[in-house]
Amino acid sequence: MKRAIVIMLAALPFCGLSQPNFKPMTDESRRLMLQADSCLLLNDTYNSMLRYEQACKLTFNDTIVRRLAQCYYKRGQYKRCLQLADTLLLSANEYQDLRLRFNCLQRMSAPDSIITECARQIVSVNQLDAAAVTELISFCRNNKMVDSAVNYGNAYYKIDPTNQMVNKQLAMACYQKHDYYRALDLLLETNANGDDSPSTLYFIGKSYENCAIFDKAFDFMLLAAEGSRFEHLPIVQALSNLALRATGHRDEALTYADIAIELCQADSASLAEIYCSKASFYDGYAFEYREDSVKAATCRRNQIRMLKNSLNYQTTLEAQYRMSLAYNALHDYKTEKKWLKTILDYGWERNKTTRNILSYVDWRINSIEEDLFFEGKKE
Repeated sequence: MKRAIVIMLAALPFCGLSQPNFKPMTDESRRLMLQADSCLLLNDTYNSMLRYEQACKLTFNDTIVRRLAQCYYKRGQYKRCLQLADTLLLSANEYQDLRLRFNCLQRMSAPDSIITECARQIVSVNQLDAAAVTELISFCRNNKMVDSAVNYGNAYYKIDPTNQMVNKQLAMACYQKHDYYRALDLLLETNANGDDSPSTLYFIGKSYENCAIFDKAFDFMLLAAEGSRFEHLPIVQALSNLALRATGHRDEALTYADIAIELCQADSASLAEIYCSKASFYDGYAFEYREDSVKAATCRRNQIRMLKNSLNYQTTLEAQYRMSLAYNALHDYKTEKKWLKTILDYGWERNKTTRNILSYVDWRINSIEEDLFFEGKKE
């Protein structure tokens, strides 16, 4: 679809008008233009369009063409508007013509690269055009040019630090750059100015989480979940994870995890992650009940059940490893060794993420075998 738009933008017709001939305005063309202006004041775009077109045929100059283009835009005739805007840009790179072209491109869902190039031209003329700056930041963010996104945002922020449309995009660029404290400051300001959208509340919560301020993170994530009626999986999933880390909310973790499971029945990866989260809930209680062997063992068995559910949906090194640890806590070393060997047999690649776990697995298997040998036992 967007390829077709590119072709169309390169070959728009001239709407039945002749090629530009910039003549001085005649009395008749001026009369028609004034009539068209009066119609436009009454929101009569049809008669204003007819008179602007008649005036253009008599005198094709920037003033009349610009007003006709704006009339086309108000009528939703974006192809015609864009053609005339491009004609104007051949003679003078005026800001209002660039802005009209930018608006048309957005309305026509043109490719991001074309809209962004127009936005760059606008910012070079008017660096305080917030919509164009926002478009630039968004494009850079989405195309892995986070440094450029932050630079565009900062350049605007130095002049006008109060525009929340720009600040929100700048905050997201800072978040992508892992500058969570700056992102948090900007997002909290946006929220204080009335933006209570779930997306804003979600990223405030995530920023707090990445700053290890878990109680605040939970509070904002709960607001985000309530704002989205507990129907948005990433929010509910994040809320469930934060309930385990925030003060006084751990018992709620299972409730939120069950809601998340309902939301992602067709998403095996998310289900696997949520069951791992539920396993963490039981792991925490098993640790608390370590002096009560019966309660601790019950928690461990529930933890194992959740991990098995996770592995039914997706095989992960984390779930396999935690399974071995759970059996270790139950002193079931035979089954622990089985899971450790499962990890090795699966053939996980050794890299920065997996190296420590896999080194532990090697050591632990040898340790179990040495203990069994020392005790005179054989499998």
